Amino acid sequence: MELDNQQRRYGWLGGIIDGEGYIVLNSRQQTKRRERNLVPMFGIVNTDELLITTVESLLTELGVGYYRNDRAATSKWKKTMRIVVAGAKRCSKFLTAVQPYLISKKNHAELVLEFIESRLSKNRLLPYSERELEIYAALKRRTQRTSNPLNEHTLQPMLG
Repeated sequence: MELDNQQRRYGWLGGIIDGEGYIVLNSRQQTKRRERNLVPMFGIVNTDELLITTVESLLTELGVGYYRNDRAATSKWKKTMRIVVAGAKRCSKFLTAVQPYLISKKNHAELVLEFIESRLSKNRLLPYSERELEIYAALKRRTQRTSNPLNEHTLQPMLG
């Protein structure tokens, strides 16, 4: 099976997301209504300028708006560049194109796409459904970092 140029580029982008990116529902506080707002989001952070500009080119090709934030190098760290795409329609367009090429983050993409489909099918001011909140909780569990999973509390049961 021979891949065309577009499939190769999207496959490459899927690999970058798998290795260097994240796909989440970001929880933002709404100040006017004092409620939480869940925003589909994905991003990539890297120090390689060519990688970042290639991702930008592919997002532009897909017609997906993005935000780029560069953090200057310090004495301890290289310059880092971050690309973020936020919003249901933007994320839907991107994830639909790249999902077939994802491996480790494929399930994240499927959950976010399910959330987006659910939200876009109704009035956005309606409260979140039980399923939408389940999706948020599942993604949060998968993306939570633990500072030190092996410590005296987690080792004690294993040590007896």
